[in-house]
Amino acid sequence: LVVLLRVIFRAPEMEAAFAIYQDLLIWQNGAFPVTAVGVIVWFVALIGHYVPNAWLSQLKNRLVLWPAWVQGASLCGFIYCVAALSEGEAPFIYFQF
Repeated sequence: LVVLLRVIFRAPEMEAAFAIYQDLLIWQNGAFPVTAVGVIVWFVALIGHYVPNAWLSQLKNRLVLWPAWVQGASLCGFIYCVAALSEGEAPFIYFQF
C-alpha cells in the first residue's frame, strides 16, 4: 500500500500517477511489465517460502561441510550469474529529485 501511494507522492500530477498505474497493471502490446529474471526470482522466493524448515536445516548442515574455497567459488559464481542476467547499468535515480 505504501509503495502504491508513493507513486502519487512522487508524480508531478495525478495524470502521470494514473499513467504509471496503468503501465503497471495493464499489459499493452503484449509487453510484460516484469523481466524474465524478475519472474524467476519471484518464483524461487515463493517456492522457498514454503520449503519445510527441516530441509533448510539439512541444506545448511551440508553447505557448512564444503571447503572454504568451494563456498567462495559458489558465491562468486552466483554473483557472476546475477551480473550476467542484469540488464546493464541503472542510473542513480535520486539525482532526479
